[in-house]
Amino acid sequence: MRQIANHLIGENLWAVELLQGRTIAKVGNRLDGDLAGDNPAGAYASSVASACVACSSGAMETVCHLSFGDYSGSDYGHAVVYGHTHSRLGHRHGDRSNARLDPVLVEACMPIAEQLTAQFRSGGAFGDNLPVDADADLQTRLLALVGRKP
Repeated sequence: MRQIANHLIGENLWAVELLQGRTIAKVGNRLDGDLAGDNPAGAYASSVASACVACSSGAMETVCHLSFGDYSGSDYGHAVVYGHTHSRLGHRHGDRSNARLDPVLVEACMPIAEQLTAQFRSGGAFGDNLPVDADADLQTRLLALVGRKP
């Protein structure tokens, strides 16, 4: 779980940097290594607070310089929200079988996932869209869309 916490903390801290218009080269290796420290929960809470501040006025119009191109702060922000949701589905208690998310969050992430898979599936970022039953719930459809077995 520590590695997962470190990953999410890093994502939040990268969001702070990129939403301020910094490049990956400018950030350098400052966000490499152990970001969780002796208090992973506190480090995570602090990273969330910092990311929320970074999303303030004008951040959604900022150009974020990502490794695969320049994107608006809005598009990058959506990808970060989706990424956190995706991580949550894959790592709840180390077992996806009982991981249930708030349906409102899943509904908000579905159009983000549709856009991201359309853009990046051909590059290998996502598996194939898996078949699901017609009556499958939205969370099951979300997982299948990104190539993960529900």
